[in-house]
Amino acid sequence: MSGSLEDELRRFGARVREQVPELLLGYDARMADGRRGYVDQPGGRMRVRPWCDAVEIAAMFDMLPEAMTKEQWVAELRGFQDPVTGLVPEFVNGGPAAREEWYETMIVNYALECLGSHLAHPVASAEELDAEGLVSRLEGLDWDRGAWGAGHWVDGYASCLYANRRHFGGGRELEVLLAWLDGKCDGETGMWGRWRSEDRWLQAVNGYYRLTRGTYAQFELPLPHAERAMGTILAHGGDGEFFGSGRGDACNVLDVVHPIWLCGRQTKRGEAEGVDWIRGRLAGTLERWVDGRGMAFDPAGDGARGEPGLQGTEMWLAIIHLMADRLGLAGELRYRPRGVHRPEPGAAGAVRVRTSSSRAG
Repeated sequence: MSGSLEDELRRFGARVREQVPELLLGYDARMADGRRGYVDQPGGRMRVRPWCDAVEIAAMFDMLPEAMTKEQWVAELRGFQDPVTGLVPEFVNGGPAAREEWYETMIVNYALECLGSHLAHPVASAEELDAEGLVSRLEGLDWDRGAWGAGHWVDGYASCLYANRRHFGGGRELEVLLAWLDGKCDGETGMWGRWRSEDRWLQAVNGYYRLTRGTYAQFELPLPHAERAMGTILAHGGDGEFFGSGRGDACNVLDVVHPIWLCGRQTKRGEAEGVDWIRGRLAGTLERWVDGRGMAFDPAGDGARGEPGLQGTEMWLAIIHLMADRLGLAGELRYRPRGVHRPEPGAAGAVRVRTSSSRAG
């Protein structure tokens, strides 16, 4: 690896570190009652996620957003949770969340863990499924046509069980979930989803990232059929419709980079191709940083997707770290993702699951 890329990574990390405090102030907003909060983009609605993004961006650099003290941050984030269902709604003061909408709940817990805390209450709605009900729910997800959504469900469910097991002694169906996933994974493709004529491997690979992030990566467990999965991921990464010149939003790129990084810890198949794919994108990704504003979710997109925001900034910083880590250069950045996109398993492996099933590489 050339020294020039090392220098670029070093300069990028220093540049971002210097700008983070003022950058976060640019997304600071006042709520109706005068309290301070965060929005993804200036003038946007007050959603819960930007609060978490602000905490996680700051935590990457061992900082804290200046809007509140650590104690105030913990109190505000904990206050979003419904004490009965354990759920967090999408919008601040936006009413109750649906009983299986676990995404905001899991990201609030991750943000709280960055602050040395956790959710105030167990996620009761995630504990309502017994083993039979869980298997029925899993079987009812649209793995053939909507693997992205199915992976989203598994990610949110597993992450809430993670919070319950780590902090409240719950998460009783984790082993059932993992055993079902082991058995469902396709031994030919390494995927849980299927190829579709309209977007080829997009649904399957994006669903693969969400599912494996919340389960195998989070609980530090070996992937089933990692070698086959790497082949499928690289085939998708070569799809010019999604990854041609100038193309690739934060979601689609992350959903290739993380699996390359994760599978690469278990198999040598596709190692050179994966490294080449990452090397070919990394330098251009660094150039997308906008001073004082961060990075857009989709730098080539129209409207809000093409404007810098907290979500795009947090995601791209995590992607860049994963890319650099796969090339053995993460140390040059001098930051490390925290929260939802942390590279470590939950609590650095503090939460364990027992599983007797075998996994093929």
